[in-house]
Amino acid sequence: MEECARDFLQPLGIDHWKNNMGARPPEGPSDDQLKRLADVANEIGRRTLKYGVRLSLHPHIWGPMEREHEFRRIMELTDPKYVFLIMDTGHNVLGGMDTVKIVNEYFPRITEFHLKDTFPQYRFNKSTPTQAQHRTKSVYASVGQGKGVDVPGGFKVMRDKHFKGWAVFDIDAPRPGDGTGSVDDNIAASVRYMRDTLKVKFPPVPKKGLFNEA
Repeated sequence: MEECARDFLQPLGIDHWKNNMGARPPEGPSDDQLKRLADVANEIGRRTLKYGVRLSLHPHIWGPMEREHEFRRIMELTDPKYVFLIMDTGHNVLGGMDTVKIVNEYFPRITEFHLKDTFPQYRFNKSTPTQAQHRTKSVYASVGQGKGVDVPGGFKVMRDKHFKGWAVFDIDAPRPGDGTGSVDDNIAASVRYMRDTLKVKFPPVPKKGLFNEA
């Protein structure tokens, strides 16, 4: 990973690196496992930062930072000089967390946002939806389309604190018959929500192309 940062990421001008941290242990991670994860993250982050690349953990459901106590424990055990975050708004809610609170609290360590929505029934849940549930019906939605994430609240924090990094649409592949249309339709819906509800100043809609809303 150090060699990748030195030989590949740094020459391309990449300043942070997303890491999902692998699969979740069947019964959830023990504190010892969380400590070992944190130790490894600290060491990788120390090494990659020499090349200007910030190791950025990506808390993801069905991973070791799924629930809030795991998330907070890893952040407590890692050095903020070496270990950062890529915050996924959908996964944060699906893990039972208050996204606006988490974003506000850990803002200095966030290098990138993945903008994803979910559904209201998952807010403040006590247990994360399973992969079997997700196979039956996607637990993800495009930005502003599921109304499970407080996107306006999160954007207010980003604006108030003057976030300057990347914020990207994270769109799950549409499923046949789910009513969302194509990938382009999902992106267009996200763009409309950002423009109309959040008042993000996008360029004008082109006559043809990916963001054509006609």
